[in-house]
Amino acid sequence: YAFTHPEEYLNWAASREDDGEVLTALLEGLQHVYKRRGEASTMMRQFSGRDSLFEAAPNFASNKSLTSQVRQRMRKWEKEMAAELVESGLASWLASRPLVASIGGAVVA
Repeated sequence: YAFTHPEEYLNWAASREDDGEVLTALLEGLQHVYKRRGEASTMMRQFSGRDSLFEAAPNFASNKSLTSQVRQRMRKWEKEMAAELVESGLASWLASRPLVASIGGAVVA
């Protein structure tokens, strides 16, 4: 399973006063998923019949205001990170790299 670690967004996005609160809530929600071994059935967003982190984690299920705050921030972080990757030239560099696949347990480039 792969996704951008929530703390990585902070390296690319504008700093905000409540980043610590948002990040703590997000990490608590993820910890709940990991403790229940729900990585295969829980996504950041509801997808293809799988649960959303915001529905599965008690800290979000019981606090709609926090859920809204974290969802909005995730959207902002994702947009800001994408813009910074393009601006830095890293996105172009990554796009120019050869495709890599894992076939039968071997990594093929």
